[in-house]
Amino acid sequence: MVGSSNGSQQKSRKGIGLEQSEGPSESSQLRSRKGAAPGLERCLEGLSNRKGSVRELALSLINDALLNSLHHKKFFNKYSITLLHHCLNSIKRGSSTPKEITLASQVIGLMALSIGNMGEDVLSLPHEILELSFPDLSYALLGKSSFGSSSDSDKRVNSFLDCLAIVTFVGGDPDEIERSMQTMWQFIIPESKSSRPKLASAISAWTFLLTFINGWRVHSKFWQQSTYYFSNLVRDENDQVRVASSEALSLISEIGYLNKFSTNGSCDGLKEQLVSPAKIQTSVKIGRDLLNISMWSQSIKINFVKRFLGGGFVKHMKENEFLQHVFHFTPEPKQLHPSFEEEQQSDFGEEEALSTYTSEVRKQEELCGNQKYPSSALSKARTQLLNKQRMLSHGRNNGHFAVSEENGFCN
Repeated sequence: MVGSSNGSQQKSRKGIGLEQSEGPSESSQLRSRKGAAPGLERCLEGLSNRKGSVRELALSLINDALLNSLHHKKFFNKYSITLLHHCLNSIKRGSSTPKEITLASQVIGLMALSIGNMGEDVLSLPHEILELSFPDLSYALLGKSSFGSSSDSDKRVNSFLDCLAIVTFVGGDPDEIERSMQTMWQFIIPESKSSRPKLASAISAWTFLLTFINGWRVHSKFWQQSTYYFSNLVRDENDQVRVASSEALSLISEIGYLNKFSTNGSCDGLKEQLVSPAKIQTSVKIGRDLLNISMWSQSIKINFVKRFLGGGFVKHMKENEFLQHVFHFTPEPKQLHPSFEEEQQSDFGEEEALSTYTSEVRKQEELCGNQKYPSSALSKARTQLLNKQRMLSHGRNNGHFAVSEENGFCN
């Protein structure tokens, strides 16, 4: 059982046990065993820890693992709901730092995207993630602490909005998409209570979900004031709010529902406030590939997902079949003979990975009472790096390129 310790109390949810660490050795959750690099299961143990710093480290490592690899099917089949509940606990826990809350929200969204790529074997999991997370995300989003203005509050609320948008996008049916949009709308309407960055993020998340609603399902009673509301916000002093509102109006116009979404007379003069179609991106670069774009709905979708995934965007678009299906994107087959520049980048990536690995092990030493780790872990990582470099060199000298996959910090 993941996360066990002396005096732990088991809590069963959806048939999967959760354990809260209560033993004296709280920081032992992330310690290496026999010099092995911690995997996702070890990181999961760290989420039971009392120390916020340990939970933050564990969430950070899980976040990096899900961004940089999609090969976690075995882990998700076994621990997805356990991981979800730990993340929701971090969101609800009063003592959690803004960083822990933000990381937990990001992990939930990344987990949904990763599981969405796993096919029919886990068809119900994305929907279960949405159903289990929606109440807590809605409560967190609409709670009093979400309004007001501060940098930490902005980051926390933006992470709630992104998480809710992504899990709804992956696991929601049309009714559930509208439900999430209504929650976001409740946050948007009292805009005087929110900071402008939060308001812009809420409008962007709402607009992102609107791209997945079929026209016949849109209930004008819910959205009849949206056109009038956004038409006022396009004159807002904040650039982010103006851009988000303009994109929302442009999307509403593109799908042909300006009249359905507007009250009497609110369409007058509205077209001058719409963003010109000429300003739509014509393509998005994904590695060496290009995704062509011709509509606002496409631009809004891809830019939202790109912002959420950050550095993991190219990896997911190249390997996540769920995203490829959504965006009608077919990546070019991998080249068998990468350029010398690509090989140099690969070398740099391995060196950077080793540096990160060393840094994280040192962090764990500090978190775990300065207990030293066996040197074999670092020795193994260095050996792997040297072997990789030899293979690259051999490939250049012999006119071919050999590929090998090395274990990362959380595989």
